[in-house]
Amino acid sequence: MNSYDDGATFEDPFVKVCGKNAIYNQFWTVRKFLNGEVLSSRIFKECDDSGCSEGPARNERFVVEALVRFRLSKCQPKVFGLPIGMTIVLEVGTTADGKATIKSHRDYWSLHRTLENAPVICTLYTFSKKIIGSSTSFIA
Repeated sequence: MNSYDDGATFEDPFVKVCGKNAIYNQFWTVRKFLNGEVLSSRIFKECDDSGCSEGPARNERFVVEALVRFRLSKCQPKVFGLPIGMTIVLEVGTTADGKATIKSHRDYWSLHRTLENAPVICTLYTFSKKIIGSSTSFIA
């Protein structure tokens, strides 16, 4: 938690908290109820039109795209875990002494990626998309 700024914010689809201690408490509480396993991920630095800066800049954005399977406990079989497509955006700033800290942490959850990767549901989801697409094409 030392990487978060004292005035940092955290937000996901269900909660928004401000301050390093509130973020720590949020993460601690979630870990007590959910067990997460990263199935796939990639991280990249978001750049503006002038390109990416070298070295620590004043404010930078990093994006993590991940598929995470959540279970209610470690004892629950993995097959019952729900895979959630997530995009995490971290805004990182540099303090006066040159230390990089996270100023903002936002989680965006994708219903589309979640349905595509959920066991059994993925087959129904893919099939229903084709039926709806065919139906709307037939009507037009």
